Amino acid sequence: MKKPFGWMWKSMLTAILLMVLNVAAHIAYMIIFGMIINPGNEPVFYEEHARSTAPYSAIIAGFPLTFVAARLLAAWVGRDDAMRAALSMWAIYFGADLLIVASSGSFTAIAPFFAVSFSTKLLAAYLGVLVYRRSA
Repeated sequence: MKKPFGWMWKSMLTAILLMVLNVAAHIAYMIIFGMIINPGNEPVFYEEHARSTAPYSAIIAGFPLTFVAARLLAAWVGRDDAMRAALSMWAIYFGADLLIVASSGSFTAIAPFFAVSFSTKLLAAYLGVLVYRRSA
């Protein structure tokens, strides 16, 4: 027997993993930037660079990561629940990130980036499910 909301915990787990991978992508970028692209600066320089490039990283890395996450989540939950699971994953990620950014006090400064980031993530989640449905 199928549970009515059996896909929800999979959406939550995928959203958390997606957030971790998005942060890891920015950390990887900063390691490459600090060791290869622009080595030898003071730590404060790298901290400021990390702060200023994080919104761009969320957009650039976020789209493909969200697409792949939605595609895999769709395969995990099945065709019937794929779209609601992927959109729930997006909503969970959106809510968590909104709380984090709002509590940091910098929401107004990065609101345009936030809007673009989550618009592209929504599109990526939708496309990930469509690709899954075409291949299933």
